[in-house]
Amino acid sequence: MAPDLGKKFRTVGEPSEISVAGKRMVRLDLIAQVNVQGKDYDAVSSQLAIIERGYLVLFYFTDPKGQESDREAARKAMDSLVFFGKNN
Repeated sequence: MAPDLGKKFRTVGEPSEISVAGKRMVRLDLIAQVNVQGKDYDAVSSQLAIIERGYLVLFYFTDPKGQESDREAARKAMDSLVFFGKNN
């Protein structure tokens, strides 16, 4: 079951596991309500999380709702991640 994030956040689907640059990551897609200069906007975001060397590393991608980058641009951004050092 998707987490309850209150009125300002809504999940889109269920969390899923994906692979980026050979690393297994958890992905959570959200719609968040943000207020800019007194006006509310919906923003869509994807969060990718991984535990690396005992730390939670979180990548956060966001776009204003209705103005999302095309999927290919988002995929290229995610695929451009590079991890340095040895794996634990």
